Amino acid sequence: MKKLFSTIVISALLCVNTFATPVVVNSEPATFEKPVIIRQSTSFLSLREIASNLLDNVNLQWNAENKTAILTSNNITVQVPIGTNYIIVNDNTRPIDANNSQVTSFIENGTTYVPIRCIAESFGYVVNYSDNTIYVSNKDTQNSTLPQFSEMKQGETIATMHTSMGDIVFRFFPQYAPKAVENFLTHAKNGYYNNVEFHRVINNFMIQAGDPTATGAGGESIWNKPFENEVTLDLRNFRGALCMANAGPDTNGSQFYIVQNKNVGNMFDSIDSAKNEIYYSKDGKQITVGQAFSDDIIELYKKYGGYPSLDMGYTVFGQVIDGMDIVDKIASTKTDDFNKPVEKVVIQSIDVTEYK
Repeated sequence: MKKLFSTIVISALLCVNTFATPVVVNSEPATFEKPVIIRQSTSFLSLREIASNLLDNVNLQWNAENKTAILTSNNITVQVPIGTNYIIVNDNTRPIDANNSQVTSFIENGTTYVPIRCIAESFGYVVNYSDNTIYVSNKDTQNSTLPQFSEMKQGETIATMHTSMGDIVFRFFPQYAPKAVENFLTHAKNGYYNNVEFHRVINNFMIQAGDPTATGAGGESIWNKPFENEVTLDLRNFRGALCMANAGPDTNGSQFYIVQNKNVGNMFDSIDSAKNEIYYSKDGKQITVGQAFSDDIIELYKKYGGYPSLDMGYTVFGQVIDGMDIVDKIASTKTDDFNKPVEKVVIQSIDVTEYK
């Protein structure tokens, strides 16, 4: 499996606008027409950018007579008198910066700038600063409600994998990885995976199957040719993740793996050392390792386990919802020098049904 943290050449680093402060909103890099401005260690953003691109469902009004911006969302109203060192939240006055009364909202070149932290936090957002990057998260959509941790819905497609060691049940994320989900479910319904072995098993890492030849070199997609990766920052290699195995970018066939590792230990030490390395998402967005692994994501990895270095290199398309004890049992089996179980562990069949 390829490593996420490849060496990045200096020329790639030169493509970054070093004068712009990166902003990540709900784990996704944000782009603005006008960049963040830093004044007296406080981050400011255009009023219109705050209302339209940073926060969700916020209505903006402007009182020209009083030079006051009024932002409303649900039951919260925030008034920002421009040029003052305070805001008014539901009739309660709050300082922009409790430690520095000189910090005020302002107008520059015809654009009104307001402070990011105090505005966002007034609407219930969480704002963190790390490695010169601003991370903004909506409490209602924080990473604890990433698709892998979201509540199951009635009628959702599930698959029960009957193995020689017990049953494992999965849910799927077709909205993020449509081809990988279609490929797996079609193979499952057609019996392609019946009697296929788990040919690669590494305890405290993952268990891998899906190759009818059990060599690690076989298997095809339902299209009889490799298909592309479908990677997203919304799906991660947390413990229990169902992912496509590959031999490099866009070489997906029929093989898959289930992340089994329980404890990330010091894995994030390597991420810290590579936090400024750059790679590109499927839609061409440029992002650094530091942006991809916010404090919230790191905490989820520490809480649930997983293998973060695989993120963005492999398609995550499902999640175990029952049977992790069976995954652990398979991972604990005795293996040979090639990580193949000494005693065969077999997928007997897979039933595709709906969650009730």
